[in-house]
Amino acid sequence: MVKITLPDGIERKYEDKVTVKDVACDIAGMNRGMAIVGKVNSMLVDLNSQIEADTTLEIL
Repeated sequence: MVKITLPDGIERKYEDKVTVKDVACDIAGMNRGMAIVGKVNSMLVDLNSQIEADTTLEIL
């Protein structure tokens, strides 16, 4: 299980690895077209980057 912590402290859990784009689409009110990149553990990554371990994530 992968636990992702968002900037507001909300945690999302996924059974398997997930992409930044998948998480962006899961966030209420987030339009896929609004997301440009993700910030995983303070590193900029593209939306297709896979998250395979517990992490912090910010959608930009």
